[in-house]
Amino acid sequence: MTASPETPKRTSDSGATFVSIIVCTRDRADDLIRCLAAIRALQCPPMVQIDVVVVDNGSRDRTPEVVASAAEGSPFPIRRVYLAEPGLARARNAGIQASLGDYVLFTDDDCLVAADWVESAIRVMEADPSIGLAGGQVRLHNPSDLPETIKPSPYLEKPRGPADLHALLLGCNMIIRRSVLDSIGLFDDRFGAGSRFKSSEDTDMVYRVYRSGSGVVYDPSFLVSHNHGRRSLPEIRRLHRGYRIGRGAFYAKHLLHGRMDVLSILLRQLVPHRRSAYPLPSWPRYLRAVVGQFARAPWLLAGAFLYWRIGEDAAHV
Repeated sequence: MTASPETPKRTSDSGATFVSIIVCTRDRADDLIRCLAAIRALQCPPMVQIDVVVVDNGSRDRTPEVVASAAEGSPFPIRRVYLAEPGLARARNAGIQASLGDYVLFTDDDCLVAADWVESAIRVMEADPSIGLAGGQVRLHNPSDLPETIKPSPYLEKPRGPADLHALLLGCNMIIRRSVLDSIGLFDDRFGAGSRFKSSEDTDMVYRVYRSGSGVVYDPSFLVSHNHGRRSLPEIRRLHRGYRIGRGAFYAKHLLHGRMDVLSILLRQLVPHRRSAYPLPSWPRYLRAVVGQFARAPWLLAGAFLYWRIGEDAAHV
């Protein structure tokens, strides 16, 4: 891993809140241009310092030039960290290690943040010191894209138990307290896009924060729009296959350590809760959804088997 030597220092000793924004990217220079333009346009609240860490996860395109151009004249520091070994969790960990913030905000390179994104996210965290991790609203940016990998719910959601962690939030709009990361550790780098288990690095982090006793919440007041570009069903099927393999590995990881409460999350995944913010309109459609979930269960089993076959790693228990 290599990092820019121009690591910023805290410029105020008067109680300012320091927020680090982490964007992980790989060969998406055009998306990154739009993402960083939106970040540069952020409203910086009073008594808040911002730094931006772009983790270049082995890009072979013009990503370095894009980051350098965005850094010129930016109202806050934008730095590039290079990490050759692929994997979203690895990249997020590299960003955390290179960052300085009391809070760490994550978004993806194909997302555009709202102008008040930082201000609203900090407001959520500071309103309740017990909250260790919060997720925000993710809207569909381009109506021509399929409505996937979004969470447009306008309702506040606080889990009443582990089962409610299923689909609670998305990693492309997430804020974590630095103190929580210091306590429970970084992302499990075996998970996430580009890794052995393909996904679920955010699910694993959310679950670990919840188990630690810190609060977890979905709050729609801070939002990003997702410009993911997926418009065909084969793309969505491949995406969901990766999600289920990652989920299967996630369940296997924690069940092997006796954390039986993950079974309630699995049950919620296989049998969706009808009393949700977006209830299914009819019992026949609900039953079809349940049958469809069980039909996809083999990919969960494949992920669990993959985890079992690779074996445990003491660094990630």
